[in-house]
Amino acid sequence: MDNKNPYFRQVELLVRILPLVGEHPCFALKGGTAINLFYRNMPRLSVDIDLVYVPIGERAPSLDTMTRNLKGIGDTVIARIPSAKITYSSLNHTDYINRLFIEAGRAVVKVELSPVLRGTVFEPTVMRITKAAEEIFGFAEIPVVSFEDLFAGKIMAALDRQHPRDLYDIKGLLEGEGISARMKEAFIVYLLSHNRRIVEILNPNLLDIKQTYETDFVGMTTDPIALTDLMETRAELIRIVHALFDVRDKQFLIDFKEGHPDWSYFSVPHIQDLPAIKWKMHNLGQIDAIQRRLMVDKLRIC
Repeated sequence: MDNKNPYFRQVELLVRILPLVGEHPCFALKGGTAINLFYRNMPRLSVDIDLVYVPIGERAPSLDTMTRNLKGIGDTVIARIPSAKITYSSLNHTDYINRLFIEAGRAVVKVELSPVLRGTVFEPTVMRITKAAEEIFGFAEIPVVSFEDLFAGKIMAALDRQHPRDLYDIKGLLEGEGISARMKEAFIVYLLSHNRRIVEILNPNLLDIKQTYETDFVGMTTDPIALTDLMETRAELIRIVHALFDVRDKQFLIDFKEGHPDWSYFSVPHIQDLPAIKWKMHNLGQIDAIQRRLMVDKLRIC
């Protein structure tokens, strides 16, 4: 990677920002930046900072704390990078901030987190940027979500939006570590937390990703990769996920849909307290019995 790469300046700015984000331990890094600059030795560049708010608590005080800390990040960036300009983005019809855009020179980096997906399955750890990234872009250290949380979320993204970046990261997982039991556990949590139905995620409509590949992916990787390889990864992931669940897993998903999950299924005790899980349980409780039965029947044959 050299400074002629079209994404180079963005990554350079991103790495300058990461330690400033790390001063706010209520956040942990996830997504492509966590994978490629911390867990992997930079096989591809990543230009966004995706965060998770780690504490598990009620919505209003959590969003207050998230907003205050995001503003704190913006203030620190302005103090440390005087040329930077900050644009804040709020949740619809609220004063709560969930996104900021940091511009310096010709580079723009987005810092973003979900107001619903708060908390993690397993504990984050403080990590140092990998050697390859540090040699080019400099030192950074920040709390990062667990390997299992990270790739469970990436599997969800690869099945849902099917972006070439997600498929590339999944290709590395399938060719390397594979999906462990702990990762499956985390994946099930994120599957339940998603705003789409389980059957829709597990049986996705295959999107045409050719244009996205050409405009938002080519040039990001150390070694070029063909679109057909990413499409094969997508097909392989769907096959693997379908074969992933055993009888116990399937029964838990059905019990969840029916409104009486056995939380001892999970190896950690706090899953039922995760805001996204509580919200999904609330929404399921609003569905009439007939519609819920139809949903469960579809899940049984999924």
